[in-house]
Amino acid sequence: MLTAWHRTDKNMDIPKRTATMIQESAHSMTITSLTNMISFGTGVFSSTLALQTFAIYSTAANAICYFYQLVIFPALLTLTAYRECRKGNDSV
Repeated sequence: MLTAWHRTDKNMDIPKRTATMIQESAHSMTITSLTNMISFGTGVFSSTLALQTFAIYSTAANAICYFYQLVIFPALLTLTAYRECRKGNDSV
């Protein structure tokens, strides 16, 4: 996501930069997260309780990480960009 952020035009307004960043990176993140959740989710059908538990927690952790990557991280990045713009820092 940071690479996509740095590829955006620095003259664009911050919400537009954030939207562009998400558009560029969300597809690959979604595919990766879905394949991870599916592969860990198949472990739920294991006959071993330890593997079932691991699969449940791994799938839940992947879902939480996906949520953070698409919602929380862009929000924090946007807030940080606004803060840097107020300070007059051109490195955004």
